[in-house]
Amino acid sequence: MEIKNYAEILFNKILIVGEAYSTNKKILEIICRIFIELAENYYYTIDFFIKEISSFSFVLIGGNVKSLALLGLEFWCRLASEEANKVQNDLEKKSKSSKGYLQLYFEQLYEIIDKFLVIMDEDDDEWNVSKASCYLLVLLVKTVNENSLKKITKDVEGKIFNNKNE
Repeated sequence: MEIKNYAEILFNKILIVGEAYSTNKKILEIICRIFIELAENYYYTIDFFIKEISSFSFVLIGGNVKSLALLGLEFWCRLASEEANKVQNDLEKKSKSSKGYLQLYFEQLYEIIDKFLVIMDEDDDEWNVSKASCYLLVLLVKTVNENSLKKITKDVEGKIFNNKNE
């Protein structure tokens, strides 16, 4: 059996454990940390599992446990950071190494950013969902296509205009 087959089996087992222990915060944290590690150090491997990992992260982000939501956002921040580096390298070398994960999930990510960007946490020095959303927005701007960028620009300008009129 090839290593890819073992990786697939292991990945599926991880998801099964996540489902079986979906109320166990510690298990969910560990699974998310595995995915963060993949995003940060194995960018191209994510391609095989992006649909499942993104679904898992979106469930965590949409849940009621703030620390799990933050880990879900952290996954996207790490993946986005890797992707932004690939996009920059692509521009410099006129190549195509970026997988376009952020563009693929732009609508969901932008909706999450819009939701969390306005949440103010008590501790300004602590990494939180609002700061993670802001960082993710910066990375989205660096990686998405022109139409998505226009949507971001239009929304940000609208919010600035609305705040000036209040």
